[in-house]
Amino acid sequence: MEVHNHTYYTFTLVFSVAVIVFGNSFLYGYNTGVINNPAKLTKIRFPFGRSLFHGIFHQKIISKVLEKINKILKQRNLERVIRKFYDKILSERNRETSDSHCNYTKIALSNTSDQLHTSDKYSSSNASEIFSSSKPFNTPKVVFHNRKLTAVVGINSSDYLTNSICREYKTDDLTIEILWSATVAIFVLFGMIGSMFSGQIANRFGRKKGLTMITILMLIAGILGGIPVLIGSFEVIIIHRALVGLHSGICLSIISLYLAEISPTKIRGSVISCNPLLVTIGILWSEIIGVKQIIGRSDIWPWGFAFNAFPAFIFILCIQCCPESPRFLLINKGLKDEAKTALIKLRGHIDVQGELDEMIAEEENNKKSSEPFTIKQLMLSKELRKPMLIALFLFVVQQLSGINAVMSYSSFMYENAGVPENVTDWVVCGTGAINVLGNIANIPLMEKLGRRPLIIFSTTGMAVAFVVLTVFHTLQYDDSLKDFRSTFAIISIIAMHVFVVSFAVGLGPVPFAVTCEMFQQESRAAALSFALTVNWACNFTLVLIFRFMQKSLQSYVYIPFIVILILSTILMYVTVPETKNKSFEEITNKLK
Repeated sequence: MEVHNHTYYTFTLVFSVAVIVFGNSFLYGYNTGVINNPAKLTKIRFPFGRSLFHGIFHQKIISKVLEKINKILKQRNLERVIRKFYDKILSERNRETSDSHCNYTKIALSNTSDQLHTSDKYSSSNASEIFSSSKPFNTPKVVFHNRKLTAVVGINSSDYLTNSICREYKTDDLTIEILWSATVAIFVLFGMIGSMFSGQIANRFGRKKGLTMITILMLIAGILGGIPVLIGSFEVIIIHRALVGLHSGICLSIISLYLAEISPTKIRGSVISCNPLLVTIGILWSEIIGVKQIIGRSDIWPWGFAFNAFPAFIFILCIQCCPESPRFLLINKGLKDEAKTALIKLRGHIDVQGELDEMIAEEENNKKSSEPFTIKQLMLSKELRKPMLIALFLFVVQQLSGINAVMSYSSFMYENAGVPENVTDWVVCGTGAINVLGNIANIPLMEKLGRRPLIIFSTTGMAVAFVVLTVFHTLQYDDSLKDFRSTFAIISIIAMHVFVVSFAVGLGPVPFAVTCEMFQQESRAAALSFALTVNWACNFTLVLIFRFMQKSLQSYVYIPFIVILILSTILMYVTVPETKNKSFEEITNKLK
């Protein structure tokens, strides 16, 4: 039991939280912002016919799609210059290959011409002509004897064959699109892989050491992201994105574990909410520096990737001053003295026996199982099945709530509202700022209202906002109401921001807090790892199918999300427990 004279926000606690979220949560948000997520591309209405595969592989339709992509990319700054870099590198490489073949061809033709052009070693009876003699005189004849090139006959024949082989290579747009899509998707794929192993890393190396190890990956990724122009390689960008995704997948889990385990019970929800808060700040920062006036230019864009190394370096230096999680030291490692020392630093006084007794009691229970918890055990254990299903449910709903769908239509709404094109990027940054303000509001609300009312209010507000968006978004497509299109767009923008704020105060941060609080020490890391892996998988799936949803549903694309949110609100009311001001033991006993 905790005593009432605790000073909750001590310097060590605040410093530790700040270091952890700046060096990891902030970077995760930064790398999921405009640098990684080309949201405007989802505005494309793909002109596929009834047969999807016929539409995809029909050359004329591909051309139309790429034409729309290129038109949109004129409005994209950082993405546009990176695509140009891809095109430049591929063109240079293929030009070098073409030049090499061209030089070889010139030498071969020169030798053949010198030795065989006037020779009588070939005749019509023993040679085969590739070009018919019925062609004009200026068309050369390529003659083979015994399957070997023996002569090129005709006016300027050498120049003709050389030019036909030495055509200048131009990279096609489809190749660039595939490479860019791989660059974007590899972040999510490696994030999912990282999530799968985050629990094992957290339990084996500890929260502090585990975060330090993976942040070294981010430092390396930052260095690689800053040198693609210097070494003339786009492959390092793809490697950079893979390392960033791996770091993001691992760190999201370990951050939540560390924050939940170092915070006092009465402010645990607020401390955990610092994680999503810094994620949204990272997203906002990426939107700001991604505009043309800052790094969205062809000369300095690698600094956008190299920036990752700066917070990573600061984190590696400062984490050494932060204590390890006391619960990990005592319950996982049995280091009572070290745990007490860490707890005294975090609480700012020596009266920590109440918390230590609670940890010792949990340690005694954990001695029954000497092996680390696995995902299989989570699903087979009757005691853990219910909280595990709740955790999975919350994280699936978080990803399938439609937050990405709203953001993808934001530029369309701003254009219809009459926002000038040259300031649209800054207006989008304003939306990011509103998202940050919503997360700031969540910090005190988490402890005042509680987790359960907050998330139910959140999903309800999101569903209502989606209904309004669907109505007025549909009206914007009605040509008979085009005079009111600007008014409809403004109403849609207001509804969009209501949705963003509703997500920020509830469905964004609450799943992290509730999942950490529903499990005790032995199963917490594995549970969070499993839940976040499913979350990443849902993200990856939505990225793949959302464009086709837009094509088939158009202005009604929000309806599936409305259904999901309504059903989720009902299930949350029935299943999600209130965890505010309760110890880990009290919560787990309530769920049994």
